[in-house]
Amino acid sequence: MSEKTVKLSIPSELEDMFAEANGEIQEMCGFAPGNEALMIMSLSKESVDEIVEDFNRAMSDFRKKRKSSAENGSPAAAGK
Repeated sequence: MSEKTVKLSIPSELEDMFAEANGEIQEMCGFAPGNEALMIMSLSKESVDEIVEDFNRAMSDFRKKRKSSAENGSPAAAGK
């Protein structure tokens, strides 16, 4: 897989939207991926709610996979 670097100029309104979404995620989860990561995850999203919902959905999927692995005896998934 090849990687491509793209430089984006975004309006301050979008930067503010991602900062707000990152703040909401930080409050809910105790950590957040940062504005740039949210931008990458959410290039086609149009609102803070959509960005936060996508992140929460991704975290839920991650937790389910981690729990399933832990139940099946995977030491890495169990945090051992």
